Amino acid sequence: MGRIKLLEFMPWILAIGQALELQNENFDDAIAAAGKNALVLFCSDFCPWCKNKLNATWTELMADWQGSDKVLVAHIDCGQPAYDLGGLSSPGSVPSVCKKHEIDPVCDKKTGHIPTIKYFDRQQSKWFRYKRDWEADVLEAFIHERLVPKCIVRTHEHCEDKDLAYLDKHTGKSRVSLQAEQKRLEGMKSQGKFTREQLKWLNRRINMIMQLSSQGVAEEEKVEL
Repeated sequence: MGRIKLLEFMPWILAIGQALELQNENFDDAIAAAGKNALVLFCSDFCPWCKNKLNATWTELMADWQGSDKVLVAHIDCGQPAYDLGGLSSPGSVPSVCKKHEIDPVCDKKTGHIPTIKYFDRQQSKWFRYKRDWEADVLEAFIHERLVPKCIVRTHEHCEDKDLAYLDKHTGKSRVSLQAEQKRLEGMKSQGKFTREQLKWLNRRINMIMQLSSQGVAEEEKVEL
């Protein structure tokens, strides 16, 4: 399958079909230049579990988030391990970035090796190991809950027009009203299934109403002082 360079400011990220594959030589530069949180699969064709079971899920996930200005979802090939099988042997070809992240290309799900997913928190400038399940809906939920920047009620940073309209509707309401709205939204969430976009919007509203409620409590305490 041919590789074409993305015509953006990150020529070291290659597009394979609809998937983003990071390259060992400029991995750290690519993450830094992206300027956003990232979710990366460290995997290898040497690992049957990754190749046969997770590959399709991850390829679809990368396609869904390709071009997003909020989260980078990508993959890096971690090569193959060293081995010695009688007359057959190899020194291995594990890229330095995979070694740096303590990735072992031997497929061993139980011990936490490949397939390994890690996420980069831009605010903390740190990598963390993803520890949830690998089903598509769980991965998608994690991205929205942990990696997509939340609308900051006080500053309106990361707020979309839809968020601002919702804030205008509820800003200035009493703590009781805000708590009632939060209860209503959480009740909706527990009752039914939603499309990806519906669930995303529901979670954003819950987060905003919690911020408004918390902000109101803080202001009340300030007045009491």
